[in-house]
Amino acid sequence: MGELDFQEEEIDSFLRRSMSAPVPSLPPEFDKRVIRKIGPEAGKLKRFRKTVLAGYTLTSAVVSVVAMRGQGLAWGWVDAALLGALATCALVPFIGGRSTRTPATGH
Repeated sequence: MGELDFQEEEIDSFLRRSMSAPVPSLPPEFDKRVIRKIGPEAGKLKRFRKTVLAGYTLTSAVVSVVAMRGQGLAWGWVDAALLGALATCALVPFIGGRSTRTPATGH
């Protein structure tokens, strides 16, 4: 039991030292510098992201249809599942979407 007490004391001491250290922070102009650096490439990244998302969506829809039909589900249930997923994706921007935007860029 002595070994365990020693480890707990070490951990406790480490946590106390860590908690007393100053909190790290980024410089005030950090967001603006990052945006300036990636500015020209932001359009390319956005297109790439949209392409990857579209490919993933199409692939997952096809796999889902194949899997559900393979389990013997009727087309009505398959359609309902896909439309439900699409409706959920369509609602995402309206539900808490503003919290993902950064103050520096507004994006």
